[in-house]
Amino acid sequence: MLEKIVLGLYCVPMSKLIITGKDKKKLLGIISKIHPSSCEVLLHKLEAATIVDPKDIPCDVITMNSQIKYLVRERKSEESAKLVYHFDVDKEDGNVSVLSSFGTLLLGMKVGQEAFFSEPDEDSFTIKILEILFQPEANGDWYL
Repeated sequence: MLEKIVLGLYCVPMSKLIITGKDKKKLLGIISKIHPSSCEVLLHKLEAATIVDPKDIPCDVITMNSQIKYLVRERKSEESAKLVYHFDVDKEDGNVSVLSSFGTLLLGMKVGQEAFFSEPDEDSFTIKILEILFQPEANGDWYL
């Protein structure tokens, strides 16, 4: 059974959460310039995560600038997204900001992992990560 910690209105998968030190450092810098209270769940994830060198991150883990395909169980639909920093959200369709609730949920998830998501006045749904279409670190892009 997948270990989950309920934070706010969605479940954040916390078992074996891994992120790169580069992503953590950049995200902490961004959060410090915004209102840290609005990023409470993201801060919790960053504190709970195992930090690894970008060269050591498994290729099945969602990192910043990863493009993914996921299943929305309730709709039985496959969708795709790219996890980006907030300043890159409007550059392409399908970009999801890591500062959004959904983006925070995606950071550090692995292929095959499932998570429940819900926000006020919106549908609740369960996602399953199907595939990472592109991960910068897997392609030797250490600074994306």
